[in-house]
Amino acid sequence: MVHGLIQDGKIQQESKTGNAVFLIQDEFGKTVGAEKVGTLSDKKYKGIAVGSASGYGFEVTKGNGENALFFESSIDMLSYMQLHQNELDNHRLISMMGVKPNIVEATMERYHISPERVFLCSDNDEAGNNFAAVSYTHLTLPTNSLV
Repeated sequence: MVHGLIQDGKIQQESKTGNAVFLIQDEFGKTVGAEKVGTLSDKKYKGIAVGSASGYGFEVTKGNGENALFFESSIDMLSYMQLHQNELDNHRLISMMGVKPNIVEATMERYHISPERVFLCSDNDEAGNNFAAVSYTHLTLPTNSLV
Protein backbone atom coordinates (compact mmCIF):
# COMPACT_ATOMS: atom_id res chain seq x y z
CA MET A 1 0.00 0.00 0.00
CA VAL A 2 2.69 2.53 1.00
CA HIS A 3 4.84 1.38 -1.90
CA GLY A 4 1.97 2.22 -4.27
CA LEU A 5 1.67 5.74 -2.80
CA ILE A 6 5.41 6.22 -3.28
CA GLN A 7 5.19 5.01 -6.89
CA ASP A 8 2.25 7.39 -7.46
CA GLY A 9 4.40 10.28 -6.18
CA LYS A 10 2.14 10.98 -3.19
CA ILE A 11 4.86 10.15 -0.64
CA GLN A 12 8.48 11.18 -0.99
CA GLN A 13 11.58 11.43 1.16
CA GLU A 14 13.31 14.74 1.77
CA SER A 15 16.93 14.31 0.71
CA LYS A 16 18.49 16.69 3.27
CA THR A 17 16.67 15.47 6.39
CA GLY A 18 15.25 12.07 5.46
CA ASN A 19 11.78 13.26 6.51
CA ALA A 20 8.78 11.53 4.99
CA VAL A 21 6.93 14.06 2.83
CA PHE A 22 3.21 13.55 2.19
CA LEU A 23 2.25 15.71 -0.78
CA ILE A 24 -0.97 17.67 -0.49
CA GLN A 25 -2.83 17.98 -3.76
CA ASP A 26 -5.87 20.00 -4.74
CA GLU A 27 -8.91 18.59 -6.54
CA PHE A 28 -7.08 18.95 -9.86
CA GLY A 29 -4.00 16.99 -8.75
CA LYS A 30 -1.80 20.07 -8.37
CA THR A 31 0.57 19.94 -5.39
CA VAL A 32 -0.41 22.72 -2.98
CA GLY A 33 1.63 21.75 0.10
CA ALA A 34 3.14 18.97 2.14
CA GLU A 35 2.99 17.36 5.55
CA LYS A 36 6.42 16.33 6.85
CA VAL A 37 7.17 13.65 9.43
CA GLY A 38 10.61 12.92 10.84
CA THR A 39 12.04 9.45 10.33
CA LEU A 40 14.90 9.63 12.80
CA SER A 41 14.24 7.82 16.08
CA ASP A 42 16.29 10.26 18.17
CA LYS A 43 14.45 13.37 16.93
CA LYS A 44 10.68 13.75 16.69
CA TYR A 45 9.54 16.10 13.96
CA LYS A 46 6.14 16.91 12.47
CA GLY A 47 5.51 19.93 10.32
CA ILE A 48 3.73 21.51 7.42
CA ALA A 49 5.75 22.86 4.49
CA VAL A 50 5.94 26.63 4.24
CA GLY A 51 3.38 27.97 1.80
CA SER A 52 0.99 25.00 2.06
CA ALA A 53 -2.56 25.91 1.06
CA SER A 54 -5.16 26.24 3.81
CA GLY A 55 -8.15 23.89 3.73
CA TYR A 56 -6.26 20.94 2.26
CA GLY A 57 -4.62 17.85 3.74
CA PHE A 58 -2.80 14.80 2.50
CA GLU A 59 -5.52 12.76 0.81
CA VAL A 60 -6.02 9.30 -0.67
CA THR A 61 -9.21 8.37 -2.49
CA LYS A 62 -10.57 4.86 -2.94
CA GLY A 63 -13.47 4.59 -5.40
CA ASN A 64 -15.43 7.82 -5.83
CA GLY A 65 -14.72 8.99 -2.27
CA GLU A 66 -18.23 9.89 -1.17
CA ASN A 67 -17.41 8.84 2.44
CA ALA A 68 -14.81 11.10 4.06
CA LEU A 69 -12.61 9.96 6.95
CA PHE A 70 -10.54 12.66 8.69
CA PHE A 71 -7.38 11.80 10.65
CA GLU A 72 -5.03 13.85 12.83
CA SER A 73 -1.97 12.75 10.86
CA SER A 74 -0.85 10.98 7.72
CA ILE A 75 0.67 8.19 9.82
CA ASP A 76 -2.69 7.62 11.56
CA MET A 77 -4.37 7.59 8.16
CA LEU A 78 -1.91 5.09 6.66
CA SER A 79 -2.30 2.82 9.70
CA TYR A 80 -6.08 2.83 9.28
CA MET A 81 -5.74 2.18 5.55
CA GLN A 82 -3.48 -0.80 6.19
CA LEU A 83 -5.87 -2.31 8.74
CA HIS A 84 -9.03 -1.70 6.68
CA GLN A 85 -7.77 -1.84 3.10
CA ASN A 86 -10.36 -4.43 2.03
CA GLU A 87 -13.23 -2.27 3.33
CA LEU A 88 -12.23 1.03 1.70
CA ASP A 89 -14.03 0.93 -1.63
CA ASN A 90 -15.75 4.31 -1.64
CA HIS A 91 -13.73 6.48 0.71
CA ARG A 92 -11.72 9.67 0.80
CA LEU A 93 -9.14 9.61 3.61
CA ILE A 94 -7.70 12.97 4.68
CA SER A 95 -5.00 13.97 7.14
CA MET A 96 -5.80 17.25 8.89
CA MET A 97 -2.26 17.60 10.28
CA GLY A 98 -3.73 18.19 13.72
CA VAL A 99 -7.34 18.96 14.51
CA LYS A 100 -8.47 21.46 11.89
CA PRO A 101 -12.18 22.02 11.31
CA ASN A 102 -11.37 24.18 8.27
CA ILE A 103 -10.01 21.13 6.44
CA VAL A 104 -13.20 19.19 7.22
CA GLU A 105 -15.40 22.07 6.09
CA ALA A 106 -13.40 22.82 2.93
CA THR A 107 -13.29 19.15 1.92
CA MET A 108 -17.05 18.74 2.45
CA GLU A 109 -17.70 21.83 0.35
CA ARG A 110 -15.18 21.02 -2.38
CA TYR A 111 -16.50 17.49 -2.97
CA HIS A 112 -20.14 18.04 -1.93
CA ILE A 113 -19.93 15.53 0.93
CA SER A 114 -22.97 15.43 3.16
CA PRO A 115 -22.54 15.38 6.98
CA GLU A 116 -23.79 11.80 7.31
CA ARG A 117 -20.86 10.67 5.15
CA VAL A 118 -18.21 12.36 7.33
CA PHE A 119 -16.30 10.31 9.90
CA LEU A 120 -13.87 11.80 12.41
CA CYS A 121 -10.92 9.59 13.26
CA SER A 122 -9.33 11.84 15.86
CA ASP A 123 -7.29 10.60 18.80
CA ASN A 124 -9.01 9.68 22.05
CA ASP A 125 -7.32 12.49 23.96
CA GLU A 126 -8.37 15.96 25.09
CA ALA A 127 -7.65 17.66 21.75
CA GLY A 128 -9.33 14.93 19.71
CA ASN A 129 -12.39 14.76 21.95
CA ASN A 130 -12.80 18.55 21.98
CA PHE A 131 -12.49 18.61 18.20
CA ALA A 132 -15.18 15.94 17.87
CA ALA A 133 -17.53 17.76 20.25
CA VAL A 134 -17.16 21.08 18.41
CA SER A 135 -17.47 19.39 15.01
CA TYR A 136 -20.73 17.65 15.93
CA THR A 137 -22.26 21.00 16.80
CA HIS A 138 -20.65 23.30 14.24
CA LEU A 139 -20.80 20.95 11.24
CA THR A 140 -24.03 19.24 12.40
CA LEU A 141 -22.44 15.80 12.12
CA PRO A 142 -24.47 12.77 13.22
CA THR A 143 -23.40 11.23 16.53
CA ASN A 144 -22.22 8.02 14.81
CA SER A 145 -19.54 9.85 12.84
CA LEU A 146 -16.71 9.20 15.32
CA VAL A 147 -14.54 6.24 14.30
